[in-house]
Amino acid sequence: MAFRRFANSLATRLILLSIATVALGLVMRMTLLPWVVRGSLEEVVMGQQLTLANYVAEDIDAKVRARRTLLERLAVELPPTLLGHPEALQAWLAERQMLAPLFSHGFIVIRPDGHGAWADFPPRPRQRNLAFHESDWFRRLVQQPGFVLSRPRLSEATGAAELLMAVPVQDPRGRLLAVLAGVTELDAPGFLDLLQRRRTDKGAEFLLVSPAEQLIVAASASELRLQRTPVAGTSPLYDRAMDGWRGSGLTRNAGGREEIVGIAGVPSAGWFVAAGIPSEVAFEAMGAVQKLAMRSSLVIAGVVVIALAFVLRRQFQPLIDSARRMHRMADRLEPLAPLPVVRQDEVGEMVVGFNYLLDKLQESERRMEHLAHHDALTGLPNRRSLMDRLAQLLALAQRQDRRLAVIFFDLDGFKPVNDELGHEMGDRLLQAVATRLRSGVRQADIVARIGGDEFVLVMFDVGSREVAAELARKLIDQLAQPYRLDDQEIRISASAGLALYPEHARDRDHLLARADTAMYAAKRAGINQIRFAGG
Repeated sequence: MAFRRFANSLATRLILLSIATVALGLVMRMTLLPWVVRGSLEEVVMGQQLTLANYVAEDIDAKVRARRTLLERLAVELPPTLLGHPEALQAWLAERQMLAPLFSHGFIVIRPDGHGAWADFPPRPRQRNLAFHESDWFRRLVQQPGFVLSRPRLSEATGAAELLMAVPVQDPRGRLLAVLAGVTELDAPGFLDLLQRRRTDKGAEFLLVSPAEQLIVAASASELRLQRTPVAGTSPLYDRAMDGWRGSGLTRNAGGREEIVGIAGVPSAGWFVAAGIPSEVAFEAMGAVQKLAMRSSLVIAGVVVIALAFVLRRQFQPLIDSARRMHRMADRLEPLAPLPVVRQDEVGEMVVGFNYLLDKLQESERRMEHLAHHDALTGLPNRRSLMDRLAQLLALAQRQDRRLAVIFFDLDGFKPVNDELGHEMGDRLLQAVATRLRSGVRQADIVARIGGDEFVLVMFDVGSREVAAELARKLIDQLAQPYRLDDQEIRISASAGLALYPEHARDRDHLLARADTAMYAAKRAGINQIRFAGG
């Protein structure tokens, strides 16, 4: 009788109903929560990997384009009278290598028939007798004159992986006089540094792939360098990337491991960068979120057993609302944003955990976005940021009929500091130079570092040519003052090239090119010199 009364008790039925409801709710939450959270995180991680890939790809593309620009300029400047005079030609190459050391293994001037070279610097005797005409890249250049890249290879002299870039040297009628090539080591400082640096995330990696050669040019995992790409069919996403697709997605690598990959192109070389991270690493925090959800559900279940259905519903309402919002975020019906913490209980702890995870991912995205527009060493705007802001200022100058000045600075004597005192001291010197430049101009002026020891200043609303020259002279004098770094007193100088809008050029690329050319003219004139474009 007592058992029957207990079994028929409304309280018992409510408790049993509550237990069943809690059990069902627990099963549903543990089923839906990973899917909702994973959907949100997957979008964020895909965006993060694509941002990383784009950042590294743009860095590599800028460095390839810089080397191409240098080769094309030198091919125009190369005096034809030097061809056939190896000693004079080698001296000319040595001077260019000293002024613009972008190619770590120097330059080669190859005969137009490809049977050996006229001269090279630094000199490598075996190199002058190579049969260049048998190389694919040489045949491509002869058939269609223009910039070409060789297949990366291991140097016979050093055993290091190196890459050759080449352009034709032509007379005014387009006849091939020679081929000017530059050779750089893949591990050379300032070339593939970002890509070959080991990532902090366990299992995460970068790949630089040449689809045309079906070759991994470089990778953060050194054992993959110069290896063949996986055979077609191993990874559908990589197959699409080899065919020209760019973006991010979920795939399985050659080892069968699931990973999230971002793919970005390097247009100047026909390569692409892949930034990948294993799924288990990307979603590592989901396990903690699931455990937290389980613990909070069990605690709440104990309370609900002795409470009414109304209390049960009230207790779980914030969780239901949070899951609904996470689902809407996953479906892109509302932007990713922290969830409100309406109660300081287990449900609130889970929301705080989700918000913390979301905040960390968004902070990482913001950091990557900052790195994409600023130089990591000096904190100044980088080349990409400079190009965007210069385009905006040119448009404003055109609308308001104002003059704009671009001053291209290059440090004289920086390389010996870097070589003799070490890269760390060189980095500190660059930071000190950036500080002096920034403190010597108006707040509205733009000071950017575009690579190595090259800086660019953009001044809007310049009163006259003399005002720009006076500021350039003032800055050069400041840069020439001694630098006290630890117990070392360091002295360097600088050369500056100036170009004005609209006098010297009316578009961004030509304005920068004119300033760059003027800077090289200043360097040829000696140290601490200033030259205007066309002057």
